[in-house]
Amino acid sequence: MEALYYAVDLDGALSELFRVLKAARCATVVVDYYVESPATAIWKQCTGVPMHYLSQAQMARGLRARGLPGGWHPAGDRFARPGQT
Repeated sequence: MEALYYAVDLDGALSELFRVLKAARCATVVVDYYVESPATAIWKQCTGVPMHYLSQAQMARGLRARGLPGGWHPAGDRFARPGQT
């Protein structure tokens, strides 16, 4: 899901992601352009491509708002089903 920060309509992209994943409700989210990774802060300026620069907490809230239960695992950038490790 590394492409999420390129989505013009991030809310729509997250909603579509979970519409497609409706049965499993489990996703592995890999994001390397985020606030807690300060070395990536210049990417938008360097590429000239519009991007969403969110924190891990903002991304987790966006995922939860679409109905994906579970917990955020920052070490693996994984949002998992309850009881899943």
